[in-house]
Amino acid sequence: MKSSVAIIWFLLWVILVTESPVGHPGISDSELDYIQSSTDYTDDHAKKVHPPWQQILTSGPVWAIAVAHFTENWGFYTWLTELPSFMTHVLKFHMDEGGSLSALPYLVMGIVVCMGGYFADVLRSSFGIPTVLVRKVFTCGGNDLLRSSSGQWQVVFYLAAAIYGIGGVIYAIFGSATVQPWASSHHGYSSHLDDPEGPE
Repeated sequence: MKSSVAIIWFLLWVILVTESPVGHPGISDSELDYIQSSTDYTDDHAKKVHPPWQQILTSGPVWAIAVAHFTENWGFYTWLTELPSFMTHVLKFHMDEGGSLSALPYLVMGIVVCMGGYFADVLRSSFGIPTVLVRKVFTCGGNDLLRSSSGQWQVVFYLAAAIYGIGGVIYAIFGSATVQPWASSHHGYSSHLDDPEGPE
């Protein structure tokens, strides 16, 4: 089933996604004119963009995000694979009872992830908290919450806790909300998603 969904997703991606608005088969002339006049962006701009790989790969904020993402995934999949066994063998829940309880953290995480962006925006817009601080608190705070809940099963949970902690510390030091110089467009194109606060 998962492979079928992946294949369907891939086919839709190939059909619907293009390098630039000009190449999209479903765009109207008026829509294309609106995009180009609003952003000063044309198809030639896309062709002239060359990713500055050296600057990307030596950027502290890029590595901070990569490490934080890796450590979050490490901890997530450790919980995903080991929590049912922990509930059954250590806490002595029956399989059906342990299965339901072991799903609870993921339900809570799903709710928190969905609401996290909303609360981050509220903190920035209503309370004026800088973007970089909000991002670091949410990333490092999430890692610390997961780290402090690791109980018994010392080898598994302490390893996951250490990895979460390393990711949190690296992100706290090197994470940034400032658009990096190499990520700025040289053609006048500025996404409406760019941070309105400017550099932090």
